[in-house]
Amino acid sequence: MNPALLKLMRLQARAIVRRMFRGAKTVRGAMFLIVGGAMMILWLAAMSVNAFVMPRADPQRVELYFPMAMLTLCVTTLVTTAGERAVAFFPAEVDFLFPGPFSRRELLVYKIFRSSFGAIFTATLFSLVFLRFAQHWIGAWVGIFLALVFIQMISMAVVLIGQTIGERAYTRGRKIAMMGVVIAVAAIWRPHFHAVSAENASVMVESFAHSAPGRVLLAPFNVFAQILIADPVIAMAPKWIAIAGAMIAAVLGVVLWLDAQYMESAAIAGQKVYDRIQRMRRRGGISVRTTSTRLRIPMLPRLGGAGAIAWRQIIVALRTSRSMLIVMMIICLAVGPLFYFGGLNKHPAQLVATLIAWVTFMLSNTLRFDFRGDLDQIDTLKALPVRRSAIAIAELVAPVLFLMVFQGAILAGVCAMLRVDSWLIALIVIFALPINTMLIEVENLIFLIFPSRVVNVSPGDLQGFGRQMMVFAFKGLVLLGSLAIAGGIGALVWLLTGRAMLLSMIVAWIVLAIECFAMIPTLVIAFGKFDPSVDTPA
Repeated sequence: MNPALLKLMRLQARAIVRRMFRGAKTVRGAMFLIVGGAMMILWLAAMSVNAFVMPRADPQRVELYFPMAMLTLCVTTLVTTAGERAVAFFPAEVDFLFPGPFSRRELLVYKIFRSSFGAIFTATLFSLVFLRFAQHWIGAWVGIFLALVFIQMISMAVVLIGQTIGERAYTRGRKIAMMGVVIAVAAIWRPHFHAVSAENASVMVESFAHSAPGRVLLAPFNVFAQILIADPVIAMAPKWIAIAGAMIAAVLGVVLWLDAQYMESAAIAGQKVYDRIQRMRRRGGISVRTTSTRLRIPMLPRLGGAGAIAWRQIIVALRTSRSMLIVMMIICLAVGPLFYFGGLNKHPAQLVATLIAWVTFMLSNTLRFDFRGDLDQIDTLKALPVRRSAIAIAELVAPVLFLMVFQGAILAGVCAMLRVDSWLIALIVIFALPINTMLIEVENLIFLIFPSRVVNVSPGDLQGFGRQMMVFAFKGLVLLGSLAIAGGIGALVWLLTGRAMLLSMIVAWIVLAIECFAMIPTLVIAFGKFDPSVDTPA
């Protein structure tokens, strides 16, 4: 490999370390770094202890499911736009490397080495998380690392083949390949589907894996599963490691042999990735790109200016994140059938309550159609002839509304497949509005006090990880405290009124609503003290 490119990779590694500790010079950055490092150590320690305390997974089950997981990941990468990022250079790399004295193959090897270094960190993390499913840690690390490199090589080879035969043919071929895979899998599973009950859905996977087409498709990925379950490692793993290395070398040879004129398409793909990251930093959350939509939302009542601001946020959400919102809606609707056919229908009440709570807690950080998405427009908001309280309330409408829509989709999918008590459904529907509002208020309050742009937490970014953990912890504490107060007052009313459940629920709901309204003045104060000239992060 070219020495200049090796030096560039060393400088990039130093930059990652420097970026990790750069913000630690401030009190806030040092606090985030300490919290992130402590949480990461505790989490990895818990995973490692769990692997030694809990019984090891059955090697036969690992041999069955690991190749299936790899096949799914590989097909998903190939038939979606994720595979296009296999050969993508950021604008800075295009400006400095493409005009430089480097051949196409040298730049390709540079890209491969960079991806391999990323796989080292991922394999180290996953080998500890999934240690219970391997016989030894070294086998888990080697197997996962080689599996990640193999999938990366396959993606790169397919991208270069597509660029060789033409972009249009590649796109059309990718769609045909996706349809062919779906039809083939459906044809293989169809004879076994009706003979398998919902309680034994895993038999379908076993039938596919043991069928002739299944064995052919899973044969390359089964090599990596054998490395994981090798016992003893010294005696059994070398043979499978050699086979895996030969497969990776063969695919690498194909990649280098193609030598396609990929530079122009790689620059375009890298620019798309860079633009997507910048859009996410500006708008936040799941904002991907601006698209036209035929959906027309009627203008909301003015309400002192709050209606217009809330209407704008809803329109922005539909135009910038329509595709992602549709995908999330489909996932929410599919949860019920997925759990039903997976045999997880023995305790539907527990399942629904846990699922709704988890989805609500996580999506409250993702649906950033509020102050978090208007970071670059806060100066405009402050200049509007609208009361600050109206602006604060209007900024909460869109994320709360979308949260309720997704919760309704989960309930619809679950209730269509599982028998859920009507009282639980009524309880979720009644308390969804105040709980969602409370979570979004907390998210915006933290953002206005500690503003930051949306960035993907990269490997080793302990400060970003620490900030997310502190936000989650603060949200959890506020939500638990609010629910404890409302629940305690509701329980007191239940006891004093001779177990009048309906009245106690109404009182608890009113208490939660009062808590939500009580937080609005705090949000207004934080919005008023936000100085766009000073507090807006770079």
